[in-house]
Amino acid sequence: MKKLFTIFFLLPLLSLAQSNDVYIKIEVKPNDPKQGFSFNLYKFKDEIKIEYKKIDSIGKFAFDSEDKKIVTRLIRKTEMDSLTKDSIDYYQKKLDVMKAENTFYKVDHLSVYKSTHKNYFKLIEDLMIKPDSVLVKPQGNVEIIPDTYCFFIVDQGKGKEKRNFYIERLDVKMFPLLTKFVNETHAIAEAYKAVRERKNNE
Repeated sequence: MKKLFTIFFLLPLLSLAQSNDVYIKIEVKPNDPKQGFSFNLYKFKDEIKIEYKKIDSIGKFAFDSEDKKIVTRLIRKTEMDSLTKDSIDYYQKKLDVMKAENTFYKVDHLSVYKSTHKNYFKLIEDLMIKPDSVLVKPQGNVEIIPDTYCFFIVDQGKGKEKRNFYIERLDVKMFPLLTKFVNETHAIAEAYKAVRERKNNE
């Protein structure tokens, strides 16, 4: 397994990001981190290029002995002050960096076309015109039990403000449009992967 952060790999993605009509990032984080996955979508007029990243494995990592002592002291503190909060933020960011450095992915690249995926294009167009407050507002009066945090970045370019929002659960009844969007993107990517693997085995 190889880490995917290489200049060679990033150059074509940077080129796409500069020339596409819309960029959308989806990051899905279930309670079990090993089940996480993400998408980078580059939407053009009649084509969507998708990068599908699925966690393959997470290597072991830990704070060094001195950091462990400090973290233990922070956890045991009974009162929070500004210094304590700053320290917790610092070690949380440090932990996030270590996790990222030790997380390995499987990556697929695919394209879908408007001529064959009209409903999928319509789904994205609906997402782009609806305000964030509507997209993330849960439907019904059901209590939300977080189980899969899903983060979105939508960049429509052309001077429009980049949008950042999230939902706490993938549930088509609670968050119909966003859940359908994630589920259909995932289904398209998995179908592509299955076809590719079948061809490789022939």
